Amino acid sequence: MKNWTTNGVQLGWLLDLEASQVHVYEQDSPPRIEYGLTVAGSGSIEGFVLDLEEVWCCFE
Repeated sequence: MKNWTTNGVQLGWLLDLEASQVHVYEQDSPPRIEYGLTVAGSGSIEGFVLDLEEVWCCFE
C-alpha cells in the first residue's frame, strides 16, 4: 500500500478480514487502523461511508 500512495494514490483501504479492521493509507500520513462497522472516505471520496457489517459477517 505504501507503494500505491507513493505513486499518487490518495487513499487506500486494506481490509484485515481475520481481525475485522481496516488499515487506512493516505498520502503524507502514517497508516492508521480503523475498527467498527463503517469506514469513512476522505479527499476525493469525502462523504462516502463504506458499510462493513456484511463484509465482517461473511468472514466470521
